[in-house]
Amino acid sequence: MSNMVSFDLDVFDGILKDLKGMEERLRPAADAALRAAWESTTPGLERAIWPHTRSGRTAASLIRAPLVHWPDPTTAFIRIGFQISEGGLASVFLMRGTKYRMKRGMVRRDGALYDAIWGKGADRREKAMMEAFFSKLGM
Repeated sequence: MSNMVSFDLDVFDGILKDLKGMEERLRPAADAALRAAWESTTPGLERAIWPHTRSGRTAASLIRAPLVHWPDPTTAFIRIGFQISEGGLASVFLMRGTKYRMKRGMVRRDGALYDAIWGKGADRREKAMMEAFFSKLGM
């Protein structure tokens, strides 16, 4: 005795159409959420780097254009912070500090600069923004 199992593939077409519609709504919302995260973080970085301005190279390396990158259809990112290749290497030492003395002395960690981009407050703020943008979509 045998039994036959079958699928109605028309159901999958409907699901695919729904997913396409969701993708069309999701991409602009993700762009807006990432730009909002950039806009909320960058002013804090500008304020935090100001006391360390000598030559102005590190402050000038702050990323000022919020470009959202989509390496694949499901992943989006935006660059926030300092561009290392444009003179932002000093920001690493300012955020983290140096363990050993150098010619000019030890660089102490700047907590305000570190917290502006890596702190718990920045994480909470960015997470709340993302949740707010996606809750508008009903996701």
